[in-house]
Amino acid sequence: MELPSFYKTFFAAKASIGRQRQLFAALFISLVFLCSSPDKTQASVVNHHFYPLAELKQDTANFLTSYYQHLGSLEVSVGNLDRRLRLNRCNDPVEFTPRDSSGTGGNISVQVKCQTQGGWTLHIPAQVSVFRSIPVAMRDLARGEQISASDIQWETINISLLRQSYLLETKEIIGLEVKRNIGLGSPFLSASLDAPKVIYRGETVDLESSVGGINVSASGTALADGRLGQKIRVRNNQSDRVVTGTVVASGKVSAR
Repeated sequence: MELPSFYKTFFAAKASIGRQRQLFAALFISLVFLCSSPDKTQASVVNHHFYPLAELKQDTANFLTSYYQHLGSLEVSVGNLDRRLRLNRCNDPVEFTPRDSSGTGGNISVQVKCQTQGGWTLHIPAQVSVFRSIPVAMRDLARGEQISASDIQWETINISLLRQSYLLETKEIIGLEVKRNIGLGSPFLSASLDAPKVIYRGETVDLESSVGGINVSASGTALADGRLGQKIRVRNNQSDRVVTGTVVASGKVSAR
């Protein structure tokens, strides 16, 4: 049965509209795809003019490794950078300056500076762990003990965690007196050690002095304990006069 011409026209128009919608949909999808696709030419230009953050982070790590490697074995970690940063590349070499008051790493920051006109300055957080073999206590050492060679062993530790000065040679440690208790495996901190006493209160000492350019030696009595280089009071046994002198050796005080 043949449809009337009215229906034929209606269905033909409807089919035409459907094809147009499909065409517009395909065109829309193509435009979206083109807009979302990266422009490789433009991307290469951006990478050429800006300092890639991954490269900057690696350059910072390389600098820290070179800067601290003379201290021992290293573990270097550079903090994350804000991905929104856009740093122009420098015509001159970038300057790296560590902000480290101890000089042995730890939690630090690195100033990165571009000196080119219109340059920039950035502070990057980092952590540097330095592992080094140093002398440590072989046993618990109590205050007042004098250290001998048998009290010392060597151990590799993270010296970046030490915020006080410490001794690196056994010859500097042997013979010193413990001023503060030192635990097993602890480094020998300068603040925990003292020169040994070489003069004791009430002990008879040689008292050296100078009178009119002439050196005079007399017998004296120490009125306090004394360590090398320390000033103590001594009573002259001949004149009964009390003077202050410097301990220069075991049993000897100079009042010059």
